[in-house]
Amino acid sequence: MKQSLYIFLLGIFMATQPLAAQEDNSELRQIYAQAETHYQIGQLEQATQLLKPHLASFSGGLKQNAYRLMALCYLTNDNDVEAEKNAQLLLNENPYYTSMQDPPRFEDLINRLKSGRNATITTASKLAESVEDAPVPVTLITEDMIRMGTARNLLELLADYVPGVNIVEGEEANFAMRGIYSYSQENVLIMVDGIRMNSYCTNSVSPDYRISLENIKQIEILRGAASSLYGNVALTAVVNVITKSGADVNGLKVKAGLGNTHTSKADILWGKKTIDTDFILWGSIYNSRGSRHDIKATDPVDGYGLIPVDGSIYVNGYNHAPSYDIGLKYRWKHLDLHLSHKYGKRNYVYTNIFIPTTYSYDKYEAINSVKPGRGVSSTNASIRYSTTFKNLSFDAGLNMNYETSNLYNVCGDTLSPITQQDLSLTAMFPWKDDENTGGFPILTSGVFQTQSWKNMNTCVDMKVVYEYSTKSHGNGIILIGGQFDYFDMYYNDMKLGDKYGRIYLETVNERALIFKNNHEQNMSAFIQLKHDFKNNFILNTGARYDFRDRYTNKKIKQFSPRVAIIWTPTKHMNYKLSYARSFVDAPYFYRASKVVYDGNENLDAQFMDNYQLSAIYSFPKLHLKYETCVFYNYVMDVITLINTGYMNSGTIKNIGWENVIEYQRPGFKAIATTYLQHAINGHKTTYDASESIDYINSIPNFTAHLQLQKSLTKKLWFVAKGSFNSKQTMYYTSEMVLKYNSTDYLCGTEYHIPSCFLLDLGTKYSNGNWDFSLNCQNVFNHKYRLGGDRVPVLQQGRIILGTVSVCIK
Repeated sequence: MKQSLYIFLLGIFMATQPLAAQEDNSELRQIYAQAETHYQIGQLEQATQLLKPHLASFSGGLKQNAYRLMALCYLTNDNDVEAEKNAQLLLNENPYYTSMQDPPRFEDLINRLKSGRNATITTASKLAESVEDAPVPVTLITEDMIRMGTARNLLELLADYVPGVNIVEGEEANFAMRGIYSYSQENVLIMVDGIRMNSYCTNSVSPDYRISLENIKQIEILRGAASSLYGNVALTAVVNVITKSGADVNGLKVKAGLGNTHTSKADILWGKKTIDTDFILWGSIYNSRGSRHDIKATDPVDGYGLIPVDGSIYVNGYNHAPSYDIGLKYRWKHLDLHLSHKYGKRNYVYTNIFIPTTYSYDKYEAINSVKPGRGVSSTNASIRYSTTFKNLSFDAGLNMNYETSNLYNVCGDTLSPITQQDLSLTAMFPWKDDENTGGFPILTSGVFQTQSWKNMNTCVDMKVVYEYSTKSHGNGIILIGGQFDYFDMYYNDMKLGDKYGRIYLETVNERALIFKNNHEQNMSAFIQLKHDFKNNFILNTGARYDFRDRYTNKKIKQFSPRVAIIWTPTKHMNYKLSYARSFVDAPYFYRASKVVYDGNENLDAQFMDNYQLSAIYSFPKLHLKYETCVFYNYVMDVITLINTGYMNSGTIKNIGWENVIEYQRPGFKAIATTYLQHAINGHKTTYDASESIDYINSIPNFTAHLQLQKSLTKKLWFVAKGSFNSKQTMYYTSEMVLKYNSTDYLCGTEYHIPSCFLLDLGTKYSNGNWDFSLNCQNVFNHKYRLGGDRVPVLQQGRIILGTVSVCIK
């Protein structure tokens, strides 16, 4: 394995040598400098004539600058068609180019191309293309949408702007996409600059404060199955977070914020750009106690527990180890380096072992440096090389991910007098006691269990793109690529204790009955054909083959096809019809862990067939853009979690209708999204394999969001957001009968969660390099609940957050 990595890095080094010679060609630099001189003194025609013959010879940053200069020349001559053409070529080279210190007309042109009908994305086909040319429906969240909204993290951003996203409760911040979700967020692939953030052990990643919003340039969301390009985890969607470049910051930016519920945050960005290099450093930190709710033992709605007691809960608490995101991104000619370290932990709202109930969070001592919750730290190091030669382009990369996870599970403040005869704790914790008598201690109060592990994944990938054209049958692009992953789980430890911090039993890397350290390999190959016919039709088809060698020597093979037809009859209409199959393989954790929830080495992958028909209409005279999509999902071999462990069981079938309406005038913008779904009778709920029901657990059949942005003056903006969820139904059951004081307890009931409407308000003030904001979420302090994996959870009340930022150029 090490030898292969050395060969790969040596290949990158060797490949950069001829490129460096080409980039350092002083003749090309002189030609560009002469053209820029002509432009500065108003000789626009001479500048374009000098650049045109050499455009194919330029590369890297020099080529981007040449397209920019060409566009500026044409724009000055009021040749809008050629100006837009060259600006689009610039964006094809660098889809995330930011216009800075350019004429206002050019800046407006770039912003229009990036956010309008011709907005450029790269995630849908791993190629630069417009939103309309993408094979599936795409939601694009721009930097302005992030800055002007009230969202505090990635999860809230997705819920605000992406139809079909519903926040659900769980151990971590979690959401459903088009009604499909799991115990944690493991059905949507989340990437940062194309680098996978989902854990290679659990497939999950929490879209919370571990990804800094201040460092986001735009977010591209593919709605629908995407395994044909991205393989595992891309079941219902792909979220690609594009971070800022040094040119976007061009100096130093510092931001700080304070809010109620003991909330504090801070961000820092520092970036610069030269003709050949671009770098940015960033850091963010977030800490919050969370919203506190006092719960009575007799509360008919929020009171749960085997032994009912009065208590309190903290919702959305991120503390006793704040969330943070630090990193570096550096580009030199055709080499890209990306380093980042992220951490996030949210407090458990209720106990997460046995029957949910309140617990005294502050009483529990820190174990492994954290208090109760699920904490994950992830370190990524990535290097990529890309180049273009005539009609052929090449891209390759090496990525290494190091992850540490800590699960601090709480059983309850009060379990006394529970013995082995009353409650089979040894079934949950398969260890013998120190005296080897086969017995088990009497655990009285403050009972907890922790589980920690460390793993590393090494990924090598490459792709080759060939562009072709024909005289009579249009032109197209062929993409061929491959990927190799080596996963190594090399450390784990378990602890069991009581009295809020006393550790009674502990084991490290010793007992195979608890967790199995081992390694796995995954190899894949994919191909894509995109052909643009001359009669406004595009055919986009592709497939991917994944082969995994599990640690048990079981071979897993997945084939993920996709076919899409895109028709654009006029520049104001666009239609897409597509079919795709996607999958989520059973995570290593689900197969190797034998504690609390019994792992199943024979778990199969979860599949989904996805059909969708979408349309985009633009009405320039009315300043409107309308997008609609109808889809059908058929999910098979659903991976379910019940108290006896993980298993494949049941299917989920649903149909849905998504709508997005955008209205924009100078000084005013409105974005509305609606989502309507219907679960087809006979499917089985995500969290219980024994019951057949005609709804999807905890997912409302209708949701709507409306966001309004209005400028009161050139410096002052007002923001309002309304959100509506229809009623939800949630069914939870435990097949395990618990005995306490000779009484049997079986937790199983159907919860009905009423509909709710929430209002958020905010204001933004900008004065040169200073920005101020004040946001209030849940203005009316509405009392509402969300369902999820087990029981409905009372959500946050009124949240106020104020921020101030300064930019130093």
